[in-house]
Amino acid sequence: MRCTFISAVPLVLLINLSIFSCKGDNPTTASNDLVLRSLVGTWNATKYEYRHAEDYSQHVDLIAAFGTVTLMINSASKYNLNLGGSGGLNDCGTIIVEEDTLAFNADAALEITIHYDYELSGDTLTLITHNAEIEWDFDSDGVDDPVVLTMVLKKGSSDLTQPWNCEN
Repeated sequence: MRCTFISAVPLVLLINLSIFSCKGDNPTTASNDLVLRSLVGTWNATKYEYRHAEDYSQHVDLIAAFGTVTLMINSASKYNLNLGGSGGLNDCGTIIVEEDTLAFNADAALEITIHYDYELSGDTLTLITHNAEIEWDFDSDGVDDPVVLTMVLKKGSSDLTQPWNCEN
């Protein structure tokens, strides 16, 4: 009986070490990585709208203005937001998952970070921002007005099937 007890001691130590080795993991980091992996691919906007932050009756439908809006996200946390397809406008940068927000850090052209509240439900991604750096002249008076930007995107593919229009 004593031999059985002694041979069980290393097993108990191994189990305890295994349990303690897991305690160093950061659940937030793991969760953020999982969110990022689920975002990789090509997303097609069904809604891309600027609304006046103080007067919601004033709004601009940017899909109507540009025709198409596509967001591509790769596994290296890089994004390409394209308005208007080939020859259209491109915003490129890095995306960071920050628990309940997505931070889009634009590359050199814009040099801003836009934080979006997001909801990911199946193949639908909804992004809403109240970022003060986004403005639009709703009443054509030469003064830009504060904007609430709403995007609703449907996942088109997990592969990046469209050309990547960024340097990285």
